[in-house]
Amino acid sequence: MMKRGTGGALALIGVVLTLAPDTRGQVAETKTTVNEEAPITQRVDVGRFLDGFLDRATVAADAASVVTEADKYRREADRMLKAGRRGEARSLFRRAGEVIAAAAPDRDAKRDDPFLREYLREVTAALVALDAPAVHPSQPTANFS
Repeated sequence: MMKRGTGGALALIGVVLTLAPDTRGQVAETKTTVNEEAPITQRVDVGRFLDGFLDRATVAADAASVVTEADKYRREADRMLKAGRRGEARSLFRRAGEVIAAAAPDRDAKRDDPFLREYLREVTAALVALDAPAVHPSQPTANFS
């Protein structure tokens, strides 16, 4: 899984806020060419566009921060698994999921962040794998044919 930090997103937000003049109420015209003969002029509210961009960047930074916190539990769970301590690993994986659930409740914009959703899927898959009964090669499997 690719890990992302919050530093890049926060730096981007800072740069945009520093460099962007107050654009509220400004409208830019862009020309889109459908075919070579008929360009179409569209009006774009720059302020609204920047507000939406900053909102999405803030949500992504918040989600990355949550993943960073939850990942501490996940890494410790991986260490517990390697040490053969499945019960402790299970508790730590659950704690990682709880961190995400607490930080992104229903109707919170972070719930839709693709990075956060993928991370939660991975933690859930690890829990499911731990809870699945282990099949040992020496145990006969049922044949229902």
